[in-house]
Amino acid sequence: MNQPGLRNALRDYRLLYLLAFAYVAAVLAETVIYAVPVMQFMRVGWAMLLVTFKCLLLLGLMAAWIFLHRLVTGKGGFQARCHAAQAQLSATARAYTNSELFAYACAGFPVLYAINFFFIQKSLIAFVNPYDWDPLLAVWDKALHFGHYPHSFLVPIIDRLGLATYLDIIYYVWFVVLYIGIGFNLFLDRDKRRRLQFYWVFFLSWVVIGSAMALAMSSVGPLFFARFYPTLADPYVDLVRHFNTVGPQKFIIAYTSRDLLVHWATNGNMVNVNALSAMPSLHVAIAWLMVLYAWRIGRAWFVAAALFCGSIFLASVYFGFHYAFDGYVSIVMVSLLWRGVGIAVNRHYAPDPEPRIGLA
Repeated sequence: MNQPGLRNALRDYRLLYLLAFAYVAAVLAETVIYAVPVMQFMRVGWAMLLVTFKCLLLLGLMAAWIFLHRLVTGKGGFQARCHAAQAQLSATARAYTNSELFAYACAGFPVLYAINFFFIQKSLIAFVNPYDWDPLLAVWDKALHFGHYPHSFLVPIIDRLGLATYLDIIYYVWFVVLYIGIGFNLFLDRDKRRRLQFYWVFFLSWVVIGSAMALAMSSVGPLFFARFYPTLADPYVDLVRHFNTVGPQKFIIAYTSRDLLVHWATNGNMVNVNALSAMPSLHVAIAWLMVLYAWRIGRAWFVAAALFCGSIFLASVYFGFHYAFDGYVSIVMVSLLWRGVGIAVNRHYAPDPEPRIGLA
């Protein structure tokens, strides 16, 4: 490994390490205060193993691409092309693992482990600050849309255009895009300023938006309003009726996920695979971060990211997992974080004269 590059990376990430350590310590303190059973807490270990596996999988796919590309495009017989492909892979792997980019990727990797504590903190929201923001969020959602709940005009349009199944798929493709985005940033983006800006905002999005703000504005979302506020009139009764009627045919993934979320919220465990949390929308936050990142990479990537983010926003409202206001807040917060981190990064690092992407 590039030793000078690793030293530079450890120096550049020292403040990020400090914040990540503080975040983990805060979550651990919550688990002690609220007496989380040890076996439930250990779920974070499984999440860490998954992160490790996915990063190793990405590196494996990169290696496979180098080998197969040379194998297919090389000259000569099959055996000669195999030898050439193996030599190409070995040379590229040596150059890559000795690069500054790989050193920064290895140094930044522990931060992903810290982010996994988000799932514990999210599960504890109901215990630390029981849900009580939904009535107010419903009022704001209606006021922001000129006296109408956004689903009242969004649902008919989406149904008329036949987009329900598309939104169902794209909402859960978010997880794939999440790992592609962070994998690309860590392992392929050679523009240091752009790479650090994204990674910092990625971390802060989970901590500030997904944890701190979600805890402060504890809420469940329109789809679960009636279940958690049984004494109040449900302003989303028509949305829930539509979900129950159309869901089994048009958006089975979202329909099944609703039942899973309800099960996790009522199974008696303090820590689950996922938990209810509406405000702000981390789905929209990360999707918008991808838009800002893609803007710095290229026009085609920006257009694709913008379409993806718009689809995620529409899906979050259409399915009732989030208030539209959740998405607006997430977009504003990520934009502020992106701007603030960008200013700090630009002050400390000179621009790369030739921003590059790739292994070479």
